[in-house]
Amino acid sequence: MFKALIDWFCGRSREHPPHPPGPGIEDLNRRAPLRDAAAAAPATSTLLCRETLLGRDQRVAGYRFMLRESTRNRIRRSSRIVHHVYAQVLTGSLLQADVARLLGHRSAVVELPDSFLGDDSVRRLPAANTVVAIERIPGEAPAEPAVLLPQIRALRASGHRVALHAIGPGDIPPLLREEINLVIIDSTGGDPQRTRALYADLARLPHHVDTLALNLESLDDFHFFHTLGATWFHGPFITRREDWSEREVAANVGNARPLLQALQQDADNARIIDLLKRSPAITLRLLRHANSAAAGLSREVHSIEDALQLVGRKRLLRWVTMALLTADAPDGRSHAALETSLVRARMLELLGETSGRDAETLFLLGLLSLVDVVMQVELGKALDALAVADDIREALLHGGGEHAPMLRLAEAWERGDNERIETLAQTCGLSSEATAEAYMQALWWALDVTP
Repeated sequence: MFKALIDWFCGRSREHPPHPPGPGIEDLNRRAPLRDAAAAAPATSTLLCRETLLGRDQRVAGYRFMLRESTRNRIRRSSRIVHHVYAQVLTGSLLQADVARLLGHRSAVVELPDSFLGDDSVRRLPAANTVVAIERIPGEAPAEPAVLLPQIRALRASGHRVALHAIGPGDIPPLLREEINLVIIDSTGGDPQRTRALYADLARLPHHVDTLALNLESLDDFHFFHTLGATWFHGPFITRREDWSEREVAANVGNARPLLQALQQDADNARIIDLLKRSPAITLRLLRHANSAAAGLSREVHSIEDALQLVGRKRLLRWVTMALLTADAPDGRSHAALETSLVRARMLELLGETSGRDAETLFLLGLLSLVDVVMQVELGKALDALAVADDIREALLHGGGEHAPMLRLAEAWERGDNERIETLAQTCGLSSEATAEAYMQALWWALDVTP
């Protein structure tokens, strides 16, 4: 993660290899108008969402890419060709972003219509990373298993994995039982007995089938599916707040508090250097990354003074905060919450830059918005330990101050709450298009800087 972060701190971004662009969104109404002809097609960046998937160790194992819920609702009763064109926007966007490089070792579950499997864009998705999740188009007859069979076999022959949705043992067509790699189980759509029966049925197959448990609300839900043997886990439980009143902040965070205060109070370089020398772990990281290939320097950095000059004070504040959160994350779920925080941080930074606001403060606001979940301590304790500035503290603890609406806007984008997005964008003096673009850039950026 920090190699990529230092690259970004120093103002260098890696160019993505070119990919054929996805279909232009302006083609949507021309090629396949919605039944409500007056509805204008939204910008491409408003269509897509990415949701985190955890593995059995509660670390981020992959992502689910799909159309946003508002988009799915908008086209729900539209013709099959409309669903196909929007599916092309989804696959085209993933290809254009070079999703294979961004994913690294992680997987992508891509939700696509059952009659879209033969499209060339599906075959061009990275085979090593991609699970093609077959969805039925609402209001349309499902594709016949005999039609799906050769398409599924063709995808598997090219190295892709294929998933079906199910909540009970009778939901997987007999013809496809031996062709499926993953079964997706929505925890809101079934009961424990049916779920256990489904797992028992899958265990009788001659090959291993992974499972993805969707929409888990609590850790109890996670543990239920974990006991059954689920492979991946998804849902609000990832960022769910718990009672951490008995826990204390880790010692390394408390020890860094004077350094964070000095950076915020604009102390002189001698004071900051002295505090860095008292924090050897942070100093070693700073020097190591200053001398990494990502920094792109023509000479090695041998002193804290050189490193401070390279990074700069404002960037050093966010870097130290990032270093502390990453080092102190107690478990995999904490890392997943940190990724969500990174998306918020980058989105708020971009919006701050375009609107003339304090982008550095907004980045820290987003980064710290789930700090209690990341550190698994009470929010007040975490903010005290990190010497958080009063304006950020007011927004996080009380939802007040000038920056709070910006954070609410980022959270509304996560939930896909279009009505609230519109209201908050107006409150913040931003256009919906600008917020949509910032959100999508933040999603790809967060993928780029996480391992």
